[in-house]
Amino acid sequence: MTILQIGFALITAVLFAAAAFGGARLGPMLVAAHAPLDDGPPAIAFAAWPFLALGALVGAASAHDLAWPQLALLALVIGLLSACAAADLRYGLIPDSCSLGALGVVLLASAFGHDWAPLFGAVAVGGAFAAAALLTGGRAMGWGDVKLAAAGGALLGAFDASFAFTLAALAAYALARLSRRTRGPIAFGPYLAVSTAIALTFQRPL
Repeated sequence: MTILQIGFALITAVLFAAAAFGGARLGPMLVAAHAPLDDGPPAIAFAAWPFLALGALVGAASAHDLAWPQLALLALVIGLLSACAAADLRYGLIPDSCSLGALGVVLLASAFGHDWAPLFGAVAVGGAFAAAALLTGGRAMGWGDVKLAAAGGALLGAFDASFAFTLAALAAYALARLSRRTRGPIAFGPYLAVSTAIALTFQRPL
């Protein structure tokens, strides 16, 4: 890898880290006016550095695989995913403007390239999560999670998203056991967002 490539990767990492940080600040503000659900997950304090680190990781991994317009769109998506995760951690709510915004960006970009695989991924994964929400009356799976999962399905594809979200569910269960919170709701949005972002480092999205 040349010095120029390393420099480009560093610049891209910084831009993505800034997008992730901005999303983490924006997300809670978007839902702050809405009262948290009485039966929702408890508020969780979080630091900024995990958002910065994960954003930088995705940016560095994508730097030499995507053109600038694609990088800009992906940075926007990372910011929206961060907003979803932060809002769910802080208030137990996922703003539709961010989950559906991420989904819309991916579907619009794919439509310009006449690539309908993201639409299939969104329908397949979102449909499975929607079925879980319907069958449990929104208790085991919230509708905010459904929309965020659909965005992940569009980004990753049905198979990769299913695999990533299965690992996310196992991680959520393991952490709940470690914290001795096996009962009561948990904020699943951060697990969906983080698993999507990590999977993006091994893919060629958008």
